[in-house]
Amino acid sequence: MQHNSPIGISPVSLIFAALIAALPLTAVAQAPSGISPKVGEAAPPVSPTEWLNATGTVTWASLKDRLVLVEQWATWCPPCKMSIPHLIQFHNEYLKKGLTIIGCTDEKPEVVKPFVEEMKMPYLIALGGFDGYKTPGIPHGWLVSGGKVVWEGNPLTDLKAEVIEEHLKGLAKPKAAAPPKISLPKELSAVQKSIDTGKYGAAVKELEKRLKGLKKKDDVSLAAKEALDKIMKYGDAKYAEAVALKKEKDYGPAAHILADMEKAFAGSDLGDKAKTRRAEWLKDKAIETEVKGFTELEKALDLVAKEKFKEAKGILKGLAEGKRYNGTKLAAAAKDELEKIKDKG
Repeated sequence: MQHNSPIGISPVSLIFAALIAALPLTAVAQAPSGISPKVGEAAPPVSPTEWLNATGTVTWASLKDRLVLVEQWATWCPPCKMSIPHLIQFHNEYLKKGLTIIGCTDEKPEVVKPFVEEMKMPYLIALGGFDGYKTPGIPHGWLVSGGKVVWEGNPLTDLKAEVIEEHLKGLAKPKAAAPPKISLPKELSAVQKSIDTGKYGAAVKELEKRLKGLKKKDDVSLAAKEALDKIMKYGDAKYAEAVALKKEKDYGPAAHILADMEKAFAGSDLGDKAKTRRAEWLKDKAIETEVKGFTELEKALDLVAKEKFKEAKGILKGLAEGKRYNGTKLAAAAKDELEKIKDKG
């Protein structure tokens, strides 16, 4: 059978497809009538109380250069469960090309976490913080590019690979390094826990300790060596990403990457390197000022997510019009965010 999508269709997906005729494709949710935002409108930020499947710090602002699929779903919704293999395929195919999928639910963590583990959902899961997205039925998705909605609909029946590929063309080459996928044998379970929680410095320390002076190359040791190589490669890529952003005068995001690295790689040479480089940058008063401003920008976006528009506008106006930020990328970003909420509040 021929099909246009470059993504292969798994047997599981075929089973789900066979069930479509027997079940409704949208489950009615307790939400206001009508869909919002619509195509062409500004995309509200997603600012959850908790991110699942996240390695390191994730903010709406950090996703500004990516194509983002915001999906409303729930564990109790059969059509949502049908769409999961479809979204996993998109995640696997397009993550490194610039797509980030965020599955949004307002259910409790103790309900969502075991479900996510059972279904092996690799993409981001947001618990709460998506009040700006309205739909009378789920699953429902919004594709966001450049801060605006470029597509909305049922992610299972309406979202095609061609749509994603078309909008990925408009993105710059993704700069963000993806966290390494590492699965270690049970003998290295403590290291696996450190990796899964983003504590790469602790993982590096344990792996180096195990490999020091080792002569025998058993399966566990080979797995340890491979894991160490992946972690170091990821750390080097994140460091290079920060340096590249700094060259482009994106001082806030660059410094925040190094701050995250300092924490994630604490106790390792990479963590010390990130700490030292960030301290050097902040000696420049102009950079220090913009880094502080970037923190204020994130605060404003959080206020927007909570629909506290008056407070958010005050912060954004200060960033967009303040003399200290004149001509910076931070001021431009604040101006864009201010434009999105000019008619709100």
